[in-house]
Amino acid sequence: MHCTNFPAASRGLKPLTPGRQGSLRLIVFPHAGGGAAAFQRWSAGLHQEIELYAVQYPGREERAHEAPLCQPQSLINQLMPVLQPLQDKPLIFFGHSLGGRVALALAMALPQPPLQLIISASSSPFLARHSQLLRMPRAALLNALCAGEGLDESLIGDSALVDYYLPLIRADLLLSSQLLFPVQPGYHARWRCFMVKTTN
Repeated sequence: MHCTNFPAASRGLKPLTPGRQGSLRLIVFPHAGGGAAAFQRWSAGLHQEIELYAVQYPGREERAHEAPLCQPQSLINQLMPVLQPLQDKPLIFFGHSLGGRVALALAMALPQPPLQLIISASSSPFLARHSQLLRMPRAALLNALCAGEGLDESLIGDSALVDYYLPLIRADLLLSSQLLFPVQPGYHARWRCFMVKTTN
C-alpha cells in the first residue's frame, strides 16, 4: 500500500464558509473513506457566528491524485501549523468515526486545546481496532464493512466505485489502527460523545 504525507499543508484544510467572519471556528474531521464534501451541507444550517473548516485527507476529491496517508504523526505534524493560526478564535473539533480519533490526536497535540471536542461513532481511543479487517481479502473486507462499519451495500455492485474507495478505506483503517492513546491526566477539554443503539 502506497501512502504519503501532506505535500502542502494548506490543502489539508478546506474552508466551507469562505468569507464568513464568525466568532468561533468549527473544524470537522471526516470518517474513513470520506472527505470534506461530507460536511458541505452543514454550512447552510450553521449560525453566522460559526466558521466551518473541513480536514481534507489526501486521496479524495480535489486531492484524488495524491496517495492516501497512513502515518498519524505525519498528519499531525502537517496539520498543526495550519490549525494554530486559527486559534485566534475559539475552536471546536468534531470528528466522526476515524475522524474522532484524528480530532483527539490533534486536540492533544495542540499547545492550546480546542474549546470543545465532539466525537461521534468512534470506538474507545484506548482500544486497538481494525487489525483483523486489515488482513482480509477484498470480498471479505467489503462484507465486513457492510455488516459492521456502515458501508452502503449498493456500492459492492459498482466495481468502479469499489476500486476507488477500497484503497482509501484500507489506508484509513491502517491509520485508525495506529491512533492509540495512553491515558493523559493532564489533558483538559470539554468532551461531547454520542452513541446510538439500535435493535436492527
